[in-house]
Amino acid sequence: MAWSAQSPIDRLLFEEAWKSERVINRYRVAIWLTMSGIVAMSSLAEGAPLRLSTILGFAYAVGLIVLSLTWLRRGFHPLIAFALSGLDVAVLVAAMDTSHAHLLMHQPAEAPHQLFSTAVALMLIISANALRFDWRVTVWTTLCAVVGYTWLLVRHASVGAGVSLALDLAQLISMAAILVYAAKKLRTIAQRVKERDALARYLPGPVVDRLAADPDAIALGGQEQRATVLFSDIRGFTSLTEGMTPSATVELLNEYFREMVDEVFAHDGILDKFIGDGICAVFGPPVRERDHAARALRCALGMTERLAALNRRRSARGEAPLAIGIGVHTGRLVAGNVGTPQRMEYTHIGDTVNTASRVEGLNKQLGTTILVTEATRALVEGEPALSFRALGPVALRGKRSALVVFELEGARAASDAGSRLLS
Repeated sequence: MAWSAQSPIDRLLFEEAWKSERVINRYRVAIWLTMSGIVAMSSLAEGAPLRLSTILGFAYAVGLIVLSLTWLRRGFHPLIAFALSGLDVAVLVAAMDTSHAHLLMHQPAEAPHQLFSTAVALMLIISANALRFDWRVTVWTTLCAVVGYTWLLVRHASVGAGVSLALDLAQLISMAAILVYAAKKLRTIAQRVKERDALARYLPGPVVDRLAADPDAIALGGQEQRATVLFSDIRGFTSLTEGMTPSATVELLNEYFREMVDEVFAHDGILDKFIGDGICAVFGPPVRERDHAARALRCALGMTERLAALNRRRSARGEAPLAIGIGVHTGRLVAGNVGTPQRMEYTHIGDTVNTASRVEGLNKQLGTTILVTEATRALVEGEPALSFRALGPVALRGKRSALVVFELEGARAASDAGSRLLS
């Protein structure tokens, strides 16, 4: 390719414009061959020599066929749309000019009608720009059409040319204005769809809807805020998958992730990332609900319930049940896009994320399923559906001081079978 797009949207529209140009070229060839063929047969039936406009039409069609079979198949440059649309107008005007001169000599009564029909053909050429997704090509084509059509009518000083010219030019410009608006609107829509699709990969539907209505609700680039982080991990995953094929392992993970992510989204959580068989979810940003800690804990309980249902299905298929550990911690973190202009990722960074991961790892050591830090438990004080068992201060890897953790009760039954098999 001779052109390098500046953004994914540009690249997408570039590829589609290239495909469209090939389609437009095929239609262009078919139209010129058909029109020239009809005129040629008419001339032969009358025993007259071929008109210059007919020869011009055939020559243009042959040139377009060569272009379609060679350069347009191998590469594309946006300037080709400008060149071909301008050439379309030039060839049409030249053909109409020679055809009009012929009619004046042999069928003068038909000449005025033929001349004014040029406006319809020019509208067809302009309308093809709907497939090019570039408002600049539409403006260029319209400018060529206006100049060419004006020259044609003035050159032949047609009767009533002033009124007809004004009306036809108004129609050409009106069509162009609509196409320019449509091209710009398409780019905006494509950008919004891309952004929404990207957000939907890690945000629940309701949050995506809110962000679509209020883009300022999310800070792209990084914003520090308070949130609750949930880490989950499959216990004994390496041993479980040791004898499995890679495709079977992927199938297991996909089934497991589907259940867990649905539960995260059900509580308006944000899917931060997958880490092997682990899941990192964040509750809070970019829409700052005050109950993020409670939602994270209800999500943790929901994940164990979904795991119990999944294990029943696995057991019915003769497959080993799964056991998970979950760690939840609340604190300050930075949420935003991290990476380079070519590859960016929305993520969460900070000691809060690291601590949640370390707390999750304590489950195997303490024989628990869901562990919660004091920072999270303090925010849900008085929640009737949540009860805790204090486990005292424990040492965390990489931490200088011990951390007080609590077991969220009511979660053990869902993964006890898996824990027994995988311990």
